[in-house]
Amino acid sequence: MIWFRVLLLHITVSSFLISQDSLVWMSPVDHDVRLSGNFMELRTNHFHTGIDIKSSTGKPGDTIRVVADGFVSRIKVQNGGYGQVVYLDHPNGYTSVYAHLHQFNSELEAYVKEMQYALESYELDIYPSNSLFKFKAGEYLGLMGNTGRSFGPHLHFEIRETESEKPIDPEAFGFAPDDHVLPTLQSFHVYHFEEADTPVDMETLYFSETGKTYSLHRNLIEARTGKIAFGVTAFDQIDGSSNRNGINAYRLFVNDSLAFQWKAENYSFAESKRINGFFDYRQYILNSLRIYKLFAPSCSALDFFEAGQSGILNIEEGKQYGIRIEINDAQGNMVSLPFSVVGIKTEDPLKASVHCDSSFVIKKGMFEISFEKESFFEWPAAKTIEKSHELVLGKNSHRLDVFDRTVPLAKYFRISCPLPPGDPNQWCYIMKDNRGSWSVFSSDTLGGKLHSYIDQCGTLFLYQDTSPPEISLIDMDESFAKAWIFKIKDNLIPDGKTPDLTYRASANGKWLRFKYDLKTDALIFDDFDKLPDTNFIFELTVSDAQGNRSSFEKQFIRQK
Repeated sequence: MIWFRVLLLHITVSSFLISQDSLVWMSPVDHDVRLSGNFMELRTNHFHTGIDIKSSTGKPGDTIRVVADGFVSRIKVQNGGYGQVVYLDHPNGYTSVYAHLHQFNSELEAYVKEMQYALESYELDIYPSNSLFKFKAGEYLGLMGNTGRSFGPHLHFEIRETESEKPIDPEAFGFAPDDHVLPTLQSFHVYHFEEADTPVDMETLYFSETGKTYSLHRNLIEARTGKIAFGVTAFDQIDGSSNRNGINAYRLFVNDSLAFQWKAENYSFAESKRINGFFDYRQYILNSLRIYKLFAPSCSALDFFEAGQSGILNIEEGKQYGIRIEINDAQGNMVSLPFSVVGIKTEDPLKASVHCDSSFVIKKGMFEISFEKESFFEWPAAKTIEKSHELVLGKNSHRLDVFDRTVPLAKYFRISCPLPPGDPNQWCYIMKDNRGSWSVFSSDTLGGKLHSYIDQCGTLFLYQDTSPPEISLIDMDESFAKAWIFKIKDNLIPDGKTPDLTYRASANGKWLRFKYDLKTDALIFDDFDKLPDTNFIFELTVSDAQGNRSSFEKQFIRQK
């Protein structure tokens, strides 16, 4: 068994809720901790909220234990997301979270099944009373798994402040392996700005590595007068693991004075989607590069940046600046990149832009596109929205090009238009993602108009979805000796992996629990004890977000 003892008096996170001088935490696993993901690692549209502890065997089934005395405050079961997850509140003001579980312990498993049948829903989000499930540190909670949106067996583990629900880096509590491996700097970039603090171009500079210090091939950078800033791609590894995890902190010094910094300590969930202003969203969309921006966005400022530290340098002609970038992991291993910048005169000053605190509305034909203040992280170079028509999925559809897909948004924008013909519930906006799959944005009707709220720029199509989902029978053993398996798919989401597809199974009208396996894209049923002892009719119905519906029906004759 692995124990961690952490003296909270030595942890400098000002928002911690401390109810005692010291705490004893127990590892949630019995084997050595190896991480496949760390806190505030950059993910698609969100920061990683905890640490990912690898399986000891590469398969589900490792024992998961409670890290400290507490009670179950929440149980959630999702088709995607965290899959099967348990939240435990502890008397010291913290909550521990255990996600992607293969199964709960027998007591929790029976309770979850009972609640699923009572609520007629496989997906649950329930808050048991404080006295219902109490645990002591080290007690068995369940088995490590791969449920939900997980790409391999592991435990996603979090520590949160109970009152604020802010995630906190678990490694600050000692939930971390030994680590003597330095972070790795992969690329270095210089950004040039127009007057409104909007980056307009970027150049990549090359370097070499010598132990803890990196050196640019051209150590003195000639920068045109005006504003510049920097960005890096970097990753971290730990002893005994090949996984490339996120870095824990960076600092930017100008003439030995701290000009910008970030550390993965804690943040609020309200900040998570704003990750697209934290790294270079354009380079991510175009080249799959996640570049940490060593400067704050000019709009929609992120709360975890220090006030007054923008990271943007104002370069004057003939003046030289000593720059140093430091990159840290959670265990204090650090690498640095020192260099110098000198200002040179430019005959082509960069133009000023409109300030980002403006709201605006653009009308294109029958469409009205509305943006609130601070909808962007940096103001787009031009307010470009174009309207046309295009044949998509066999239908002539309205097309709207809203800026382009490399422009990140801090807020939703609204599209309004008169109600199209037919059932208004069938109309939606669709957009292809980076992998070529469709994203669907549903619409609402109000005041004789169709309204949609969209959270990304790019090419949108107004599409009427009249196609019902498809149901495919894979296996339905009439002897009830093995699980029944169905697959579902939709014309807009061909792989069926979407919360917008809802399903209901029943025997003689009585609800049956079907599990949805995101990995195999299958609906699975094995609660044969819930089937009637007499003849019954089984029915499975599947609906999409636009109200299109399909059903499968089969009659069972019980032998006397």
